[in-house]
Amino acid sequence: MKTKRPFHLGLYYALPFVLIVTTLFLFLLFWEKGNLEEEQQEHLIHTSSTLVQQILITRMWNAEHGGVYAEINDRTPPNPYLEDPERDIVSRAGKRYTKLNPAYMTRQIAELANMHLGYRFHVTSLKPLNPANRPDPWEENALRSFERGETLQMAVVRDGGRPVFRYMSSLSTEQACLQCHAKQNYRIGDVRGGISVLIPMDESERIYQKRARTYLAAGSLLWFSLILFIVLVSYTMSRKVVQEMTRELELSRLRTAIEMAGAAAHEIRQPLTALIAYFGLLEMKLSNDQELMKELKIMEDQCRRIDGIIIKMQNITEYRTKVYMDDIQITDLDPDRPDNAP
Repeated sequence: MKTKRPFHLGLYYALPFVLIVTTLFLFLLFWEKGNLEEEQQEHLIHTSSTLVQQILITRMWNAEHGGVYAEINDRTPPNPYLEDPERDIVSRAGKRYTKLNPAYMTRQIAELANMHLGYRFHVTSLKPLNPANRPDPWEENALRSFERGETLQMAVVRDGGRPVFRYMSSLSTEQACLQCHAKQNYRIGDVRGGISVLIPMDESERIYQKRARTYLAAGSLLWFSLILFIVLVSYTMSRKVVQEMTRELELSRLRTAIEMAGAAAHEIRQPLTALIAYFGLLEMKLSNDQELMKELKIMEDQCRRIDGIIIKMQNITEYRTKVYMDDIQITDLDPDRPDNAP
């Protein structure tokens, strides 16, 4: 019987636990990755929804005041699509002002948001009064879904080679809208378009990629610590197992050696005793033949040597071996005797 080395045995027993822990950590890694992606999308939805609500509140404020006036300049020329006899006015100081209705004000705020924050938003429709408010293909599909009863569309798309989050909410007709859109046969409550929001995902991707790397590093450290703990525990236990197996093996070998020695002593000693007795009789009969007596003496000494070996076999208390030839091992009956002794 041959026992394994403690390290190899430890790895053998640790392998199933390592596979289980690794599989569990991979599952948790992909689960956490999905959670981060879902959290990122929820954050983008919340940001877009908040932005839309701010736009609607701003438009509502403008509508409640019947529009606001701003000084005419290169950035704020009169709105050619606003049909209002008081669209343009002149102050007593001679400055010229033009009215900004909700749509015009929204467009100017959108330009500032795009310039300073990178956000893009605008009000669009399948039937825009201002050609500049025509929908792009994604917005057109969203607007057609609004006609089918849906109220919200969102997606992650590529814009100029970078990922962006697009969000669009339907826009219902209100009383203030009829000032410009009554001629398009809209009625209060009709869905006449939508507010489209485009948010670059560069910063969002950077934040969530950093969090993903942090989770990955922490998870990898925890995984490595658990694997190391499993291997060390398995190695410690395997050492005890190997020691116990070695002890049992030695006891088994010792029992075998003692049983073999007992059998040999029983089977060999009887004819050996008879031989020694006959040598004594032959010595008395051939006492006058000195040459023959020498040979008999040698034979008797070898028989007594065999008897001594049997006694050693009967007195075995521990199992030891020695090299017999090449890699063959035999039981060492006299460990205190030098190997080259006769």
